[in-house]
Amino acid sequence: MGACVSVQPARAFLVRSDPGLDRPESTVAERGAESGSGLTAGALADAGSVWPTRWGTLGSPVGAIVPSPHGPDQLRAAHLGRFHTLRVSELEYRHAEALAGAVGKDDGFRFEAEGPGSLVFLPPMLDPEGNDEEPTKPDADAPAETVVFVTGTPIEGEAGDTDERIELQRTWIACYDAHPRAEETAGTVLLIPGMLGTPQPIIEGMIKYWRRAGFSVVRLLSHPSRFTERVDLDVGEGDENRAGVELARMYDERTAECAYAAEAGLDHWMAARPALKDKPVVFIGMSGGAIVGPAVIAHDADRYDAAVFIAGGVDFFSISATSNYAEWIDAMTIDWEPDDPDSAGKPTPERLSGVADAYMEASKLDAMHQAPNVGVPTLVMHAGRDRAVPARFGETLWNRLGQPERWVFPVGHELIFVMLPTQADRLDGWIKGAIAGGAPDPDRP
Repeated sequence: MGACVSVQPARAFLVRSDPGLDRPESTVAERGAESGSGLTAGALADAGSVWPTRWGTLGSPVGAIVPSPHGPDQLRAAHLGRFHTLRVSELEYRHAEALAGAVGKDDGFRFEAEGPGSLVFLPPMLDPEGNDEEPTKPDADAPAETVVFVTGTPIEGEAGDTDERIELQRTWIACYDAHPRAEETAGTVLLIPGMLGTPQPIIEGMIKYWRRAGFSVVRLLSHPSRFTERVDLDVGEGDENRAGVELARMYDERTAECAYAAEAGLDHWMAARPALKDKPVVFIGMSGGAIVGPAVIAHDADRYDAAVFIAGGVDFFSISATSNYAEWIDAMTIDWEPDDPDSAGKPTPERLSGVADAYMEASKLDAMHQAPNVGVPTLVMHAGRDRAVPARFGETLWNRLGQPERWVFPVGHELIFVMLPTQADRLDGWIKGAIAGGAPDPDRP
């Protein structure tokens, strides 16, 4: 394989990887590779109007699954600041080369690591004194394995650049067996958390519950790394339509990566645990995970047997623009008066509506469009006073899903998750009723 080159977005510099570097083992992220089923780069190209393409030769897998030696309790989450581009390390080269091998690329190429606003997971810090840590006891709550799903998105190179150029993107995924004391394995839960992997303590507690209830769990530690990458957009008077189209393209790209990562994680886990292939799969999305959930399910429609959306909504642009979490997540800034340095940059309702309308018309993967494609038993858990995912967008999600079973709580965004453990038995009853094919019993103790 030709050496790969890391390129910083602001300033290119040449760094060639060591040809003798031990490369991680990787598996292709394609279901049924031997039989030719599953989504490939060629299939993506054919369906490019809906599902964005990824780097690879025609017919190659979408990405690579690379084993991680570190579990969620060891990895360090790093939310890159506004002016922080990830410093490329040996790890990024390993991931880039594993990707190239999986997608059939053997020539030199250039890659950009994640930029400002991205969320990445870094290995644990080494002890500067060189002391080995005390061996730890086996942890029954630890995942069976943690992997990294790696893809590349082709980008335009600089003038005279003959190498292909890609943006590297990664999703960290933890896979858990059902608890050994569970009577039987009921199925698998695919869990996509809220933005930036939140709410972590609640997630960890619920994973323990589901495992003891007989479920294996495939957990995205967060959305894909570039999901929250910073976007600064100038929207002058009359530019609302253009801005909406650009935002639709961006959000569709990010939503699609969630779908690709979910499929890859489940494919990998089912290959590792063949006995799970005939068991039900339940999608559970929390907050930002629920927002992308309809597209994730629609992308792999035959996979899922039930779905639970907790504090989700439709219209990702309007949620981002009006959420009381916007400053915390800090993923998007729109300057509504780019020619006026003294402007506070606040849009009129008409201009905001103009961008939202253009966004919705151009988007293909927003939950507004994909929710009707969720053809499995569905439960919506709705926070009636939600301001992070404003409640009106959650109401619309429920309607677009066909008004399935809904549990409404008169609380805000945070409290619906704080109280989630108190609903665990009730939720387990609903899930097991749904996958059994009968009428779900929400009151089952």
